[in-house]
Amino acid sequence: ISGRESAFGNDDKSWVLQCFCGGYEFRHNNIRTPVSGPWSSRIGIYLDYDAGILSFYSVSETSQNMTLLHKVKTRFSRPLCPGFGLYSDYTTVEIHSD
Repeated sequence: ISGRESAFGNDDKSWVLQCFCGGYEFRHNNIRTPVSGPWSSRIGIYLDYDAGILSFYSVSETSQNMTLLHKVKTRFSRPLCPGFGLYSDYTTVEIHSD
């Protein structure tokens, strides 16, 4: 697989939440789903591998409150690796594990 076919969310082995100015889109297996929710420059991702849950949250920049944007319930058949696409010079990624 090469080119656009290999981008996050364009196959059945990856899930992506894309953030645009003022909006979101979830994609899996090349199916795009518009996502509504409060805009934030901070996104939280929660994975419960054993339960098959992958959740994306909008994280408030002032209060640390989180709002669920999209939740996937599936059965993961392989270990997952995080991937991030950064499209701005001012974008950063922090990874926290509990």
